Amino acid sequence: MWELKCVGLVLICVYAFFKFAWAYRLFNYVAILFGGMPPASQRDTPEAEAHVIRTSRLFESAGRHFNRGQRAFFFALGYLGWFVSPWVLFVTTAAVVVVTWRRQFASSAWAAMAPEVVNGGEGMKRGH
Repeated sequence: MWELKCVGLVLICVYAFFKFAWAYRLFNYVAILFGGMPPASQRDTPEAEAHVIRTSRLFESAGRHFNRGQRAFFFALGYLGWFVSPWVLFVTTAAVVVVTWRRQFASSAWAAMAPEVVNGGEGMKRGH
């Protein structure tokens, strides 16, 4: 059973590695596209708009891959509980879920992205 647990942990880490590696590559593509943005004098052209949309989509994809790699590492921490017992696996995975949820949806970073920040600063009053 020990070997199976190790294989599972290795698979999670390999998955995270490839997600991070792909995100790194996509962020490099984004940097190249930023460098190739049309000049400000051409910002209202259809070509400029299409370039911005392509760059934004690539940026979004890179962020999504990075996020998945990061979550894999977080859940690898929870997975370590299985080396102790199935009950510890349950507790450590639940802890990772709670901490991840709080960091993502109840943090000062989340509050900083709230629409109220743009419209008067109320968004910074909630979160940690």
